Amino acid sequence: MKKILIFIALSAAFCISAHSVNKICRISGNVAGRSESKEAVIIEAEEDFRVAPCIKVPVTDGRFSLELPVDTVRQYQLLFDDEMRHGAWTLRYFFAEGDSINLKADGEDSFIVISDSPENRRARAYDDLVDKRLGARRDSLEAEYARLKQSGDMYAEPLRTVYLNLQVAKTDAERDSLMAEGQKIQEKMGAAVYSNAFTRHQEESDRLWADMRKMEEDFVAENVSIYGLAVMKRKLIFLKSDKNGGKWAEIFKKNYADTLTWHPYSGYVSVLADGVNIVPGNRYPDYTLTRPDGTTEQVASLIKGAPAVIDLWASWCGPCRRHSKELIPVYEKYAPFGFNVVAVAKEDADLSAMNEAIAKDGYPWESFVDIADRDKIWARNGCANAGGRIVLLDDQGRIVAVDPEIDAIAEYLKTFYADKGN
Repeated sequence: MKKILIFIALSAAFCISAHSVNKICRISGNVAGRSESKEAVIIEAEEDFRVAPCIKVPVTDGRFSLELPVDTVRQYQLLFDDEMRHGAWTLRYFFAEGDSINLKADGEDSFIVISDSPENRRARAYDDLVDKRLGARRDSLEAEYARLKQSGDMYAEPLRTVYLNLQVAKTDAERDSLMAEGQKIQEKMGAAVYSNAFTRHQEESDRLWADMRKMEEDFVAENVSIYGLAVMKRKLIFLKSDKNGGKWAEIFKKNYADTLTWHPYSGYVSVLADGVNIVPGNRYPDYTLTRPDGTTEQVASLIKGAPAVIDLWASWCGPCRRHSKELIPVYEKYAPFGFNVVAVAKEDADLSAMNEAIAKDGYPWESFVDIADRDKIWARNGCANAGGRIVLLDDQGRIVAVDPEIDAIAEYLKTFYADKGN
C-alpha cells in the first residue's frame, strides 16, 4: 500500500470568493530520486490523457514551474514522462487552488503538497484520519507482506523451494528452467500454492481495505465539498458498474445532488452515478449523440422497436476495432430486420484517424463522435476509463448484456428473430 503524504502549510486559509474565477495558480515543484524524469506532466485528475489536454514542463536541476490558468477549483494529477512511457504511475493528486502551490516528489511513493487552500487541507485531514485510525494495521500488514515475500513463506511447498532457488539462480538457463517448473506447479495446485500464513494475511488485508472504504465513504458523506466530488468522480470512474459504485452513487444523490451544483464536477459525477445503472435488466438511458458534422441525434430514436448494439470504440483502441469488425457480418445479416448498431468514437479534435479507421475496417453503420470526451458518453455507459464498451439492447430498449462476446450477440439475435418468424 503506497502512502501519499500531503503537508498543509500552517497559515491562514485562502477562500475563493466566487464560484468561477479566472486567475493563475503558480505551481512550483521539487523532484528527487527520479533521474529518468525529464518532464513533469500536469493533467486534470482522472482525465484520459489519450484525448484530454495535458501540460508538460521540463524538469531542470530537480525543479519545474508553471502558471496554470484556473476557472474554478479543480483536482489535478502530477505525472512524469518516464512513467507515461512505461504505462504505470504513482497517484499524486493536488487541487489548483489559491495563488501558489509547491509540490515535492521524491522517488515513487513520497508526494507532498504545500498549500494553505481549503480543499488541499481537507485532503490532508482525510489522510491524517486514516493514519490515526488504521495506520498501525496498514504498516503491520505491509511489513508482514515484505517478510512473507522475502522468506518465500507466502508459498506452500513445493513452490516455496522453487521460488527461493529462483532468487539465487546465476544463469538465464537456470532461471528459465525454474520459471517453467514453477508454472507447472501453479497450474497443478491452483490457489493451493499459497501458504496458510499468506492466506490469513490476505484475509486481514481485505478487512483493512473494507474498513478504509467505509471510512472514506463516511468522510465524503459528512464533509460535503469539492474534495468529496473529486473523490466520487475517481471512485465512480474506476469502480464502474458494481456494488461499490452503487454506494458512491447513493452518497452523491443523498448528500451532493442539490449542493455545489455550480461546480463542473457535480454534473460529471451525476452522469457517472447514472452510469452505474448500465446493467442487464435496466432500461438504457436516452442522451444526445453528435455527428462529425456537428448535427445531433437522440439515442432513443435509434433503438426503437428492434434489438440494437451500442458500440463505443476509438481509432486508437485495437480491441475495440477488432470487436467492431467482428460485428459487421452480424449487422449485415440482421439489419434488414431492423437490428441497428449505434457506434460512437472517442477521438480528439482531429478526426482523420477515425475516418481512416472507418474506411480501413469497413463499418457499414453510421459512427457518431465524442470529441475529447466532451459529451461524457463513456461515463454515461459506466466505462469512463475504458477504451470501449459494447451494450446489447432488446427491442424495448432494455439492457440484455454488457460487454458480451460477438458470438453471444449473434446467438441472441438468432433466437430473437426466430421467435418473430424471421
